[in-house]
Amino acid sequence: MPNGSGLAGRETGPRSWLRQHLQEPLQAKVGGAARLRIIVLLAAVLALSSADLGVISAISVELKNDLGVGNTGIGVLVSASTAVGAIATLPMGVIADRANRVKLLSVSIFIWCAAIVGCGAATSYQMLLITRIALGLLVAAAGPLVASLIGDLFPAAERGRIYGYILSGEIIGIGFGLLVCGNVAAALSWRYAFWVLVPPGLLLGWAIWRFLPEPSRDG
Repeated sequence: MPNGSGLAGRETGPRSWLRQHLQEPLQAKVGGAARLRIIVLLAAVLALSSADLGVISAISVELKNDLGVGNTGIGVLVSASTAVGAIATLPMGVIADRANRVKLLSVSIFIWCAAIVGCGAATSYQMLLITRIALGLLVAAAGPLVASLIGDLFPAAERGRIYGYILSGEIIGIGFGLLVCGNVAAALSWRYAFWVLVPPGLLLGWAIWRFLPEPSRDG
């Protein structure tokens, strides 16, 4: 009978496959596990900040039927958080030069999660608009904080390439909002399309606080 010695030391299963065919090649491409962790966390921040834009597009019909929102109202909802984020980016950039960036980013994500809960609980268009304006905090924080961290965590010769990897999170986030949250809205309601973003948001906020290093300025 076979004694199984040929399998000694060999790990099998989905985790082994993912490590061999995804994790290890990516680590080799970006320069190690620590770098890959930083890239994934920062890309996830951009994915989270853009996911709610995909959600609004995916649930526009439900919002029109439930809250009586017209096409103009949908457009305002989409642009509200972005416009607030654009205005608040300037003071947030000043704060990013002086505060602990990792803690500020983590707290911004937790506030974003609270605003997303409010989006799902909205009983009127006005309430939904107010909560989406609050989402602009993460939009405002993400840009300067991510850029500042990249500048101190990676050498100048690699920043463009690394930033390109991190920016892919925006596309992933919009796709997640459209596909996953859209299907959740179809199966349950448009409120759950927002709420499904809360658990990964809370997990990301904790992971950044726990695992993302705060580099020295000009590090």
